[in-house]
Amino acid sequence: MFLLVGGCASDRIALTTQPTAALAPDRVCFELTGRIAVRNGEDGMSGLLRWMHRPDGDELWISSPLGSGVAHLSRAADGVELTTANGTTHRAATAEQLTRDALGWDLPLAGLEYWMLGRPASGSEPTRVQRDEASGRTTRIVQNGWDIEYGRYVDTEWGALPGLVTLEYGSLRIRLAVDRWDVQP
Repeated sequence: MFLLVGGCASDRIALTTQPTAALAPDRVCFELTGRIAVRNGEDGMSGLLRWMHRPDGDELWISSPLGSGVAHLSRAADGVELTTANGTTHRAATAEQLTRDALGWDLPLAGLEYWMLGRPASGSEPTRVQRDEASGRTTRIVQNGWDIEYGRYVDTEWGALPGLVTLEYGSLRIRLAVDRWDVQP
């Protein structure tokens, strides 16, 4: 089990009575583990993902399917740092710029922290938000050139959270399958 640290309450609050729309990255810590698949034109990769989000920063680990490290990304107020498997460290102002330069594809971390909670990102208006009429769950968001589709949700003690999210931007496609959520408001 992974522990959330820094700036989040240590007492877990059951959110089953609160809609997941009440969860916002600027007020909640979350950790998720799962799988990632990236296709950028002819290039592609797949692996395991572990993401710890805090309102003041993020830590992401991407590993090969067998668990060996591929990249570790750390975001704080002063910028983003990415360390590759060979120990090379890269720095940039944004995760998009950093992952584009170091990995060959953009990871839209500034929006992703919202999109993974089924919400449009703050700071710009979404072009389109679609919801399932019966459940009220988000099924698609189009924002900042990204088309985000929600393939399934998983029931957690915090309510229904996205279990399968596909992001597309031109020829780039990122698919995230969440195996486990841990949320601390």
